Amino acid sequence: KKLVEVDGAPYDAGALPCFGADGADRLLVSFTLSNQGSSVAENVLLRIQPGPRFAADEDALPPGVSVASGAVEAVCPTILPGETRRLLLPFRAADDACARVYDSTDVVASMTATYDGGYALSGKLVKDRFTVPDERAIDLPAHDFAIRRLLTSRSEVCPGGTVTLYLEVENGPVAATAVTAAYYGIINGTDTLLLAEQQIDALAAFSTAVLSATVDVPEEAQRFEYFVQLDPDAAYDEFCESNNVGGMQLPVAGREWILDVASHPNPMHNETTIRYTLPRETRGLTLAVYDLDGREVGRVASPPGGIGANSVVWRNGTLPAGTYFYTFHGTDADGEDVRFTGRVVKL
Repeated sequence: KKLVEVDGAPYDAGALPCFGADGADRLLVSFTLSNQGSSVAENVLLRIQPGPRFAADEDALPPGVSVASGAVEAVCPTILPGETRRLLLPFRAADDACARVYDSTDVVASMTATYDGGYALSGKLVKDRFTVPDERAIDLPAHDFAIRRLLTSRSEVCPGGTVTLYLEVENGPVAATAVTAAYYGIINGTDTLLLAEQQIDALAAFSTAVLSATVDVPEEAQRFEYFVQLDPDAAYDEFCESNNVGGMQLPVAGREWILDVASHPNPMHNETTIRYTLPRETRGLTLAVYDLDGREVGRVASPPGGIGANSVVWRNGTLPAGTYFYTFHGTDADGEDVRFTGRVVKL
């Protein structure tokens, strides 16, 4: 067995592979079965166990080949003495291959061939069932960096202040040098700023590195989130690019508990979308709608209460035209009861 093609290009075991934008989309592996005995091999079953980061491309398997419990099974009814059969089977990265760093390079972990055959014993032909195991793996070394963990020095940030960002980087099976980490801040959900860049001089195979950067929080920040990207200029062709990015939102101190509340359309017909920004997480958030007499005419029990930009849709086509008030009610991070009231007109 051997790996013959990676994403449409012939595989060169002496060079690291080049992947498409979505990683290892398609690998072709050649399997060869040869009957070197003097009797017919019958009911031949080749069972192939993919490595933990790979799976068979079931949509492209040839006839007589199927997948059972994750393993690939190829059936050959007979292989004559001296005959050789060759199978080209497609594999791809498993669905969860990029959930962590590429820490197992086995495309095929092992395989086993079983068959019915015969041999002469005391002048008689004896039938038996034979098993031929092959535990040698087919591996695919490749670069892969992943963000393992993000931390900050503060539980909330202050506009005009600073915050230290901590980053733990994990490397895959191939050593690398001069790996860049870029820190970005997203201010109020719109402006993206490059906050800092750092370079990891050397990353050994299967190693980790911890970085830190102290960055400024702009005065105008009502909402602050940051994300880090490894190898932002794509200097390395990696097995997975999606695990290079991580981020988190940070509560902003000294701001109102809710900001930028607006409903659209307003006036409305049968529904309106109410958008709002929460500088800090709000627990137990509810939205109630009242008429001019103070009677509750609608309610959304659990609108989003997470940090950042949120929205909720209020629908009610049975209410008469008029002016209505909506009230957000919840508990902020300090345990304080908080409320906000806005107005919407129904046509």
